[in-house]
Amino acid sequence: MLRFYNTLSRRKETFVPLQPGHVKLYTCGPSVYMAPHIGNFKTYIFEDILRRWLAYRGYRVRHVMNLTDVEIKSIWPAHGSLKRLLAITGRNARAFFSDAKTLRLLRPAIVAPASKHVPDMVRLIAKLMKRKYAYVWPGDNNVYYDISRFRNYGRLSRTPRSKFAKLERRISKDDYWQYEMGDFVLWRAKSSHARGNVWWNSPWGPGRPGWNIECSAMALKYLGPTLDIHAGGSDLVFSHHENEIAQSEGATGRKFVRYWMHCRHLLIEEQKMSKSLRNFYTLPQLVRRGYSPRAIRYLLLSRHYRERLNFTFAKARQYERDIARLEKCCALLRNYTGGMENGKVREMAAAALRAFEAAMDDDLNVPKALSAFLHMMTKVHALVERKAMSREEAEAALAAAEKMNGVLVLV
Repeated sequence: MLRFYNTLSRRKETFVPLQPGHVKLYTCGPSVYMAPHIGNFKTYIFEDILRRWLAYRGYRVRHVMNLTDVEIKSIWPAHGSLKRLLAITGRNARAFFSDAKTLRLLRPAIVAPASKHVPDMVRLIAKLMKRKYAYVWPGDNNVYYDISRFRNYGRLSRTPRSKFAKLERRISKDDYWQYEMGDFVLWRAKSSHARGNVWWNSPWGPGRPGWNIECSAMALKYLGPTLDIHAGGSDLVFSHHENEIAQSEGATGRKFVRYWMHCRHLLIEEQKMSKSLRNFYTLPQLVRRGYSPRAIRYLLLSRHYRERLNFTFAKARQYERDIARLEKCCALLRNYTGGMENGKVREMAAAALRAFEAAMDDDLNVPKALSAFLHMMTKVHALVERKAMSREEAEAALAAAEKMNGVLVLV
């Protein structure tokens, strides 16, 4: 029985998709104002494992991921030029997908850049205006979402309604903290920014979409009013995902997401990643320092997705050695010519696979699943070196190993 921890309910729930055998999965993709760093990839590897496990369990997954290529951090360097904006974000998007391929991440079925979906966002905002969830504020001509109109606002982040019921605060920033809560911007008018921005036309005049409306518009366009799973980093619970729910359900009147899954972030040697601390690393930088992409993938999936991971270079070296042992064991199994029948290997492999599957079914408990995989491979390696099993038993062990590796993708 497959169970996931749902951020909305704060408990593990049995996974039952809306349509039997099919899963609608939406994941928040990268903000491509800069090249990706390894901290980003902890979340994307979790999402890759999630997708692979759903497929392993027989589901057909329709995976949609956005690219945030319209936001202030990429717009300012573009100096008012859409062409320059797309050149900046396109370069960083290519770097992201190159790194994702190196780390063996499955590519989503649909990758949706925000810049190509502005008309969808305009239509969604118009629907929210019509349903009285949004309004134009004459003080800056921006369009804002009225959070007091949405009865369930705050449920995902566990924010008491008393904290915002009588607020008259408007937030024009895209990303903000809970203590800053207020009506949030859906459309930013041209007149409200002086620095070289990029503009699109709308019924409310020229402007650009707010960050939060982007994912709602693209998720609704490609997956319909209700998603099975929405995944992302834990930092997005508030304000981004809270606002996605308000926008999407305000427009459709239907439940937006059935299972919310959030991944905690990465520390580097017990410190938050920061350029000022000089511990800000990209995948190419680590590869140039001699760390293999497989060891980095191993390290990034080695903790449960809901736990914070401390990335250390000592661990990375240890995982290099672990992967070398796994590779050697798999090669020995493939080339094994046979010995005497052991009689216990098939059941050992089957038991390891059952333990692996039970761990993965329990909210993607990768550390426990890894333990089952590695424990089996250690035993098998010893038997192969002593020629203490038959060729057929080696094939059974290899088949179990390849099933487990097909999810983890370490060898």
